[in-house]
Amino acid sequence: MSPASKASNVCFSCHFQTALGNRSARHLHEDAKHATQRRRGMQAPEGKKALHTDGVESYNGWSNHILTIQAGGSFTIPCHYDEKYKQQKKYWFSESYKIYKNTTEENLSIIDYPDQSLFTVSMRNLQNEDTGTYDCVVDIEGTLTVTYELYINVKSAPDVSVVSSRVSGHEGGDISVQCIYSSGYQNKVKRWCRYKDQSCYTVGRTNTSQSSSVQISDDDGGRSFTVLMTGLRLTDSGWYFCFVGQALDPVHLTVTEAKPDKEKNNFRCASAVIDSGQCFYLEMERETQSV
Repeated sequence: MSPASKASNVCFSCHFQTALGNRSARHLHEDAKHATQRRRGMQAPEGKKALHTDGVESYNGWSNHILTIQAGGSFTIPCHYDEKYKQQKKYWFSESYKIYKNTTEENLSIIDYPDQSLFTVSMRNLQNEDTGTYDCVVDIEGTLTVTYELYINVKSAPDVSVVSSRVSGHEGGDISVQCIYSSGYQNKVKRWCRYKDQSCYTVGRTNTSQSSSVQISDDDGGRSFTVLMTGLRLTDSGWYFCFVGQALDPVHLTVTEAKPDKEKNNFRCASAVIDSGQCFYLEMERETQSV
């Protein structure tokens, strides 16, 4: 950690010790560590599929993920939790006994979004000493529960990255995301996964009534693959991961309502039986504009 981050960590630890009585920061981290071990014991082997329908895959083993960040770079990841825990305390733990809560510091932001049942963690200006395992943790009735674990590796160049970490589109429209990977990952499985429900798409095309159409095209020579989502729905909004093997990079997708087409509305009005002053006015306005 940078000197500034280390100084702020002391304050966080002191705050937790005061708020949680005799339970020290180290004890809190040990609780989270034990929770992680219990969670690992219940998971399926790495990459084991729990469901496979119409090209959509859900994975029981949602762990052992790696995020590689270039030195001096930054990232934002989501930490989902069950909506019934909106009022519970959330933490970001590191393996070096650093504990963080809702805060905004120079190189760290942790923000809870109860309406979305998630909190986000943003770390900036990462250095080699920030490499390590981190946990999203929720305090559930005094029991610290790890909801997601991630290994962050700070190095000279990322193994997997995206051209843009935030994309947006309109309902019914299309978006594309380019995921770039290093040469060592060329033969790894490429996936596009939605974080919230852990559904993943691999090479191919999927059409269902619950989701947009998703197509993945792998360009082996260019060491990248492109995700194309068409027929976007408002429910497609959320966090996704570009996966190559177990290495990932997060992407946030925002889908907004489609804008009304004034010309189409005027045309529909003109083609209808004109029995209202408003419809007649729209038709007259359309004709005037075309002159």
